[in-house]
Amino acid sequence: MLPAVAASGVAFLLSPIVLAVAVATGLDPVRLEPARAAFTTGMHTVAWISAVLLLGVAVLTAVLLRQVDPLREETPEQVA
Repeated sequence: MLPAVAASGVAFLLSPIVLAVAVATGLDPVRLEPARAAFTTGMHTVAWISAVLLLGVAVLTAVLLRQVDPLREETPEQVA
């Protein structure tokens, strides 16, 4: 039973790889280069938008948490 399941799993994992290799070898560089450039540009755009949003959330968190009182104030005897 286990070898049949393992073989099925391997076939399931390898089929997209085989398809990707078949598609990639059939494309010429004239068509492939603009696709790579578009993909890279899209990834860079998403990265920049994510960075700006993360910076906004960090600033908002710092501003909102500035008003929160600490849960416990430590005395010098407790620190040592």
